[in-house]
Amino acid sequence: MKAAALLAIPSLAFAFAACSGQDAATITPAPAPTSDAAAAVDTGAVPPPPTPDAGNPDDGGVVFEPLPTDLPAALVAKLSVKPYVEETCVDATYTGFPYPGVKQCTYNGGLKVTVADPIPGRVAAWIVDSATLIDTVASLKTRDPASYEAALLVIAGNVLGQSSRIFPLTGQVDEGTVYTFEKGVTKTCTTGCFCRINSTSRQMWCSYAAAVRGEVEADCLSRFGTQTFTASWADFCLANHVAAWPKNRNETFRARAYVANTTLKVRFPTPATAAAADVIAALKTIFPP
Repeated sequence: MKAAALLAIPSLAFAFAACSGQDAATITPAPAPTSDAAAAVDTGAVPPPPTPDAGNPDDGGVVFEPLPTDLPAALVAKLSVKPYVEETCVDATYTGFPYPGVKQCTYNGGLKVTVADPIPGRVAAWIVDSATLIDTVASLKTRDPASYEAALLVIAGNVLGQSSRIFPLTGQVDEGTVYTFEKGVTKTCTTGCFCRINSTSRQMWCSYAAAVRGEVEADCLSRFGTQTFTASWADFCLANHVAAWPKNRNETFRARAYVANTTLKVRFPTPATAAAADVIAALKTIFPP
């Protein structure tokens, strides 16, 4: 059974059904958590793992989609590097994230962060789904499967380089400099304020929302801001992660793929005849490791 999640975000409902043609199940995010680590509480017990074909008692009955059976093994393997913050972790909960899988981790001599890091297979599924929006990559799937897989690995390398597959719900992330995160966004960010785990900017999202979802780009940017951290963008980032967690589709991955395609189609107007090596080289400039 498959259902697409519909996010209830003020002024930005996630109309997945309209985009995908799938039936929609509604997720209403819980009230916003406080900005300190007190929002994460060790439950003292290991929660049950998500069930592939049935809703969990605490997830509002949302169905977890089984992972695609044809995910490239090399893609899953590349994404299986353990997130570096997961040194010493305990199971935890976080207000606004309704699923099992939250961990409160201590690492690097005492830094603390609460994370909801998706499993490698789920991230692989998000990459494969989003790649359907990149015409040159999609064309490689049938005419040059080896190069298609290489292209997917480029995108995976970018995800790992940007986030190490870490979604910080709240706490400290050491990126050479220690940053405080809230709901997947750096609290001290300026113009970028990238949404984890694939570093989608507000500009990228609003470009996609305007082209694919029929929103007004200027209104989207006004709602989320373009300078410094905003609660509305952080709320969106968390809500998107909640919606994607049980699904094989992630809208911020699709947003970045859409933006990549707008660049690539200028250079490769006829995707079916684009040289695979040139496509992969161009892809590396858009998704650097």
